[in-house]
Amino acid sequence: GANDSNASIEPFAQISKRASPTLRNALFLAAFGSFRREPMRSLYLKHKARGLHHNAILCVLGRKILRIGVALLKKRRVFDAK
Repeated sequence: GANDSNASIEPFAQISKRASPTLRNALFLAAFGSFRREPMRSLYLKHKARGLHHNAILCVLGRKILRIGVALLKKRRVFDAK
């Protein structure tokens, strides 16, 4: 459920449909464009080794991209991959 720990990620858990479809699609496409290059590639491979499905991993990457974007906006900084 919503209060469960993230310590064990279910490989085939359903994705919440509560967010804006446009935002979900944009994050999914951003993740799809980034999973072949570092630093997202290492995160993709880590989750793939755990048995997550490709689309589920793209959702994980999309959330990561969103968290990075929010942090950059809050701190008024420009992204630096290093």
